[in-house]
Amino acid sequence: MCTNERCLLILVILISTLLLSGCIGLQAFYTTECSADLPIKNYIYNKDNQLWGSNHKREDFKVDTILTIPDKDDFIREWGEPDEIIIISQNEETLVYNYDLWCGVMPALAIGVPFVFPVCDGFDRITFKNNVATHVHFKRFNYSGAYFTAGGFIIAIPQNDCPSAPAPNTYQAPGGQGVESSSREKD
Repeated sequence: MCTNERCLLILVILISTLLLSGCIGLQAFYTTECSADLPIKNYIYNKDNQLWGSNHKREDFKVDTILTIPDKDDFIREWGEPDEIIIISQNEETLVYNYDLWCGVMPALAIGVPFVFPVCDGFDRITFKNNVATHVHFKRFNYSGAYFTAGGFIIAIPQNDCPSAPAPNTYQAPGGQGVESSSREKD
């Protein structure tokens, strides 16, 4: 089945193959795993697997932004029912969304030849405490590579990076409750 994400990836690979004719190089398609407490400053994270990462390099974000995730009920309405729910305590649980990702390489010697298959496992795990998102742990699609063409050198740096640290130590949650950020070693 061709989901929007898969169709987009296939289209990117096919267009890249045509555009990279007459070049030499290699591009890798792989997964990146990240884990962070919320809130996160200057970061994009949403349901679209292609749109995530630090936005400090993006010109359309000229001011600091704080990542906000809706409360649990609104989140489930937006993302759909999770594949799994992990109960941590009476008022804390983790929603788990699993999916397949396309991974592989695309070597190019005069023409790009993609060796990319849906062989990688991806996931999104969002922890909610008292219906407020407190932690994200995810594994998503990423890529990097370099090509030499007749017109010069092209490099594809990793598209996305992991969040560094929570923004402030506390923030105002929906309903006016203060929520403390806490560090976690591993989900």
